[in-house]
Amino acid sequence: EHPITGVFVEGLSFCAVDCYDDVELLMDEGTAARTIGATNMNASSSRSHSIFEIVITQELTDTVTGGISEKQSRVVLIDLAGSE
Repeated sequence: EHPITGVFVEGLSFCAVDCYDDVELLMDEGTAARTIGATNMNASSSRSHSIFEIVITQELTDTVTGGISEKQSRVVLIDLAGSE
C-alpha cells in the first residue's frame, strides 16, 4: 500500500483505447497472461486473479454557451482465481 495514493497493484498497466477492438485486444492479452491449472472441478481453472477496469469518458459541448463538461463512467470486472 502506498502511503499517499493508497492500495495499488504492482505491475498494473493503464492503456488508452479509442474503440472496442482495442479493448478486446487488451482483454485477450490479459487472458493469455493468466496462469491456469487443473482442479477436480475444472480442467483449466484460473490460478491467478484478474482485474479489468474500464473508464469511459464523454466530453460534452453546450451548443448555447460553448462550455465543455465531462461525464465519466467506471466499470470494474474482477475474476478471482479458483472461484468455481
